[in-house]
Amino acid sequence: MNFQIIKCSGLLLALLAFAQPALAAGETHFRAGVAAYEAGQYDLAAQAFSDALAEKTAPGTLLNLGLAEWRGGNTGAAVVAWEQAAWLDPFNRDVQKNLLYAQETAQLNPPELTWFEQS
Repeated sequence: MNFQIIKCSGLLLALLAFAQPALAAGETHFRAGVAAYEAGQYDLAAQAFSDALAEKTAPGTLLNLGLAEWRGGNTGAAVVAWEQAAWLDPFNRDVQKNLLYAQETAQLNPPELTWFEQS
């Protein structure tokens, strides 16, 4: 499994490229999303990541969907994707950092959480 992590504009980009001969559910769409993202086609990447999520829900796919939406100028959709990723993987630092960065940049005020809701 190859990981590619790029830092751009304060966001951590974690695109995963799987090198397996047999593709599991959603991997075809996921790979298409990675290719589109790397080509700068963020709307196409977001659609491909959404299609991958329809077949298999995964926090990494939600992270990448958020990145594609953010780079495509869809702040709300990016925040929603990262919030969903945080629900599935609350200790994922990349998701938390991207979510915090987006909230600060877009001047969104997240709700105050009680002590047991915080990660």
